[in-house]
Amino acid sequence: MELGEVEHALSGVPGIRQSCVVCRERVTEGGTIKYLVGYYVPDDNYIASNDSAILDSWEDLYDTEYKKSIDGEAIASDFSGWNSYVTGEAFSIREMELWRAEILGIIKRLSPERVLEIGVGTGLLMYPLLSRVQQYTGLDISNAVIKRHQEYLKDQGYDVSLYHLKADQLEELPEGRLYDTIIVNSVCQYFPGIGYFNAMLDQAISRLSESGSIFLGDIRNYGLQKSLIADKVSYQGESYTDQDIERIAIKENELLISPEYFEGLTARYTDIVVKIHERGSRYENELSKYRYDVIITGKGQIKKKKRDIESGGYSHRYHNIPYLNQLSKESILSALSGVLPEYMIPSTLMAMERFPLT
Repeated sequence: MELGEVEHALSGVPGIRQSCVVCRERVTEGGTIKYLVGYYVPDDNYIASNDSAILDSWEDLYDTEYKKSIDGEAIASDFSGWNSYVTGEAFSIREMELWRAEILGIIKRLSPERVLEIGVGTGLLMYPLLSRVQQYTGLDISNAVIKRHQEYLKDQGYDVSLYHLKADQLEELPEGRLYDTIIVNSVCQYFPGIGYFNAMLDQAISRLSESGSIFLGDIRNYGLQKSLIADKVSYQGESYTDQDIERIAIKENELLISPEYFEGLTARYTDIVVKIHERGSRYENELSKYRYDVIITGKGQIKKKKRDIESGGYSHRYHNIPYLNQLSKESILSALSGVLPEYMIPSTLMAMERFPLT
């Protein structure tokens, strides 16, 4: 058997960027068994066909959560669901208030007047901003939370419009309406992949008024993902190896993006300024250590450059592929069965972020 032939077939499966096949041995009571292991690195430029299924699952989850009854006075400060990845426990109200105050401070310095919030959620940012702006438009994937806000705000006199829309459906907003401030806070991690994020950003820029700003808040830092996992494992009192951390990392369901990805957006768009905001020191937890904020400001009419940010192998170092959107092992085996005899198909498949240098 030529392992190179198996590697060639594995690397030829759409969604796989690189592969390596090795022969292993396992000692059993019946003797030594030889078997093939296929290691592969997913191709981050591969666009899976299950974006809608992933978004539907998030919608079902949040519709269920937001249908729970809540006291009217608590609606404007509903921090339910904000739990620590490390401990599994809810963040304290003080921590969440400090988190919100820091984000609101950044947004207020943008002098917002006509605001679009993509992913309004429980309204943690909307309610404190309503009295400071001329008009507020909010959309969310959850129809339940939109109905909650519409009911609560119907007699309060604010100029607010709320829509049950996904982040990539901005074309369904009133035609020609532009916004000087677009907020996307603690939402991007639920996107099915970087392609969906880019599609949202293209649409958001098309809705931005001249010299307006897009605030991308609470971005999970891909570059620090493994440190966060190590914190969690250490908190649980377990020992671990680098390989243990990598196995956990590759099964991450949320979208993580490094700051370098946003710094590279100037290669994709004309006339923008990108600022990365590291979290302050008023509180210290995983929200301050492993998340950050981004402001994209226009210097005129923003246009997309012909050379896309994804060209030249730039992006795969700066974001993950959420586990639910990775190529499934069943799909790989199905593809291999069409080009290889059964005895040449690896019995074990292992996904890796990258191959070691040695």
